[in-house]
Amino acid sequence: MRSMIPLMSRSLRSFTTFALACSIFLSHQATALASNAGEYVVHNRMEILKPIDLGAMNNDSQDAVLVEDRGNLHPATAVVDIKYYPLRSVPSIQENPNWQTDDRAMTEFLNPGVTSNWDKEMRGKLLSDLAAAGIDPTKLNDKQVVEKVSNWLVANFTDKAPFVTYYVNFKNGRPYVREEFRKEVDAEKARFGLKTDQEAFDHGLFGKSLFYHRIHGSCTPSAILWTTVFRALGIPTRIVETAPPVDGNDPLQLANLLRGISNNVVRSTLVAGVGTGAGAWANHTFVEVFVGKKWVRLNYNNLGQPILDRRYFGLLTVVNRFNDWSESGLVDTWGVHVVRTQDGLPVSPPLSSVNPYRSLGISDNMSQFPGMANPPGDLPFPLTATIDKVWAEADPNLPDQLKGMHFPGYKLIFMAVHEPLKNSEEGWLRFLLEVLSPEFILTTDNDQANFPLQYIGTFTGAMPSGPGGFFIPIPESEYQKLRVGSKYSVKTSTLNVPEFILASPNGLALTIY
Repeated sequence: MRSMIPLMSRSLRSFTTFALACSIFLSHQATALASNAGEYVVHNRMEILKPIDLGAMNNDSQDAVLVEDRGNLHPATAVVDIKYYPLRSVPSIQENPNWQTDDRAMTEFLNPGVTSNWDKEMRGKLLSDLAAAGIDPTKLNDKQVVEKVSNWLVANFTDKAPFVTYYVNFKNGRPYVREEFRKEVDAEKARFGLKTDQEAFDHGLFGKSLFYHRIHGSCTPSAILWTTVFRALGIPTRIVETAPPVDGNDPLQLANLLRGISNNVVRSTLVAGVGTGAGAWANHTFVEVFVGKKWVRLNYNNLGQPILDRRYFGLLTVVNRFNDWSESGLVDTWGVHVVRTQDGLPVSPPLSSVNPYRSLGISDNMSQFPGMANPPGDLPFPLTATIDKVWAEADPNLPDQLKGMHFPGYKLIFMAVHEPLKNSEEGWLRFLLEVLSPEFILTTDNDQANFPLQYIGTFTGAMPSGPGGFFIPIPESEYQKLRVGSKYSVKTSTLNVPEFILASPNGLALTIY
C-alpha cells in the first residue's frame, strides 16, 4: 500500500508565504507552458523538502526545472517547476530474451545493498520457491520474469509489517534508532508484538529477512523487497520516491487544483486521487526495473505504472531515486518533519502540513486546445447539492435528529440538501465545502449578512426521506446582529467549479429565533 500515516492533528491554515508564492507562480506559468503548446501539459510549482533528484524528476512522463534551492533553510527545500504529460501515450514495453547476458554488466543495480541484502543462499531459496510455483526465470524473457515474479510476490507475501523505514538511520551499514524516533519505533514494535529493534528491522527494513518472513509491508518495505528479489534474479532494479501533486491536507491547494485544471478527466482523477491521501502523511515508493533495454516503472505487479492514476494520488510526482533505501537521506528530513509535526513541535521550514511538500500553484494548458474533446469527468461525489431547507438552531421546526447540537459561543444554522446523501457522499460534500469556502449570504429588505465558511459539519438522515446536509457555526456576536423574527433569503456565492453546483433556489428563507 501507499505510505499514508494518519495525522494526529491537522492544520487547515495557509501561510502568507504560500499566497506570495502562488502570485509568483502565476506570473511565470504562461511562459512555462508556451514551450509545450503542441501537447496537453499540467504545470505545477512545488516546494519539496530535500533531498530531491532532478535527474529522476526528468523522465518520459514529467520534466522538472529547479527554480530555487533554499539551502539557507534547515532542513533545506527546493522549489521546482514540474511539467506533467498525463495524456501522453505510454510506449509498449519491449522484452529482451538475452537479458541474462546483456544486463550482467549493470552491477550497480544488481549487487546487494545494505537493505537489498540478497545473498547466494537466499537466491537458491528464491529459485526453489519459484520452481514450485512453475516459474523458471532462465526460460523466460525479462518482461515475463518481472510479470510472473511480481504477481507471485503479491499473491504469497503479506502486508503485515511494522512501518519503520522513515525512523531508522544507518552508520557503517548498520541500522540504529535515534532518540527522536524512539516513540514511533516502539509503537510499531508493540503493534506487531516485536520485542527488539532488530526484530523490527527484520520485519520491516531488510529485503532478505522480509523474503524469509514472507512479508512485503507497505510501499517502502515492498520496494526494498522487490529490489532484493529482482536483483537476486539478475534484473537491474532501483527505488523511486513519489509524492502527490498537492498537499491533500491544505484546502487552499485543493481549491487551486479544482480551479486550475480544466481537463475534466484529469481533474476528476486528481481530485479523487488526492482525496485518498487527505488527512494523512501521503507519499508512495515503488521500483523501476530494466526491461527491454530501458527502465520501466513497476508498482507492485503493475509493470508500466502510469502517472495518472486515481488509486495513487491522481498524479504521481517523481521526486527522488536511489539504489538502496539506506542511501535515500529521507529519514533526516522527511522523517524528522513528519514526527515533529505530529508531535506539535515547531518545524522548519513551515510547510502546509505534516507532508514534506506543497504545491505553490497548479494549472493546465487546456485553453490552448479549444477543439480538444473534454468529456465529463467521473468524480466520486454528487454534481449538485440543492439546499431546500434552512433552520436556525432555536427553530421549533428543527428536526428532532438535530436538536441538542450546540457549540459554546456559537449559534448553528442547519441546511438540508435535497439530494439523498450516502455516507460516502457526506464526506465528499464536506470536503468540497471546506475546499471551496463559499459564502452564505442572508438578505432582508434592509439588511445583508455574509458569512464566510470557517468550519462546517455534515449530517445524514435529518429528514424522513433520508437526505443530509450541513451546519455552519456562527459566532454569537455576529448572530446577535441579525434581527429576531425576520426572514432572511438565503443565497450562496458562485463557486465557478463545473463539477460541483451548490444551489439555493429562490424563496429559500431562514427565520431568526
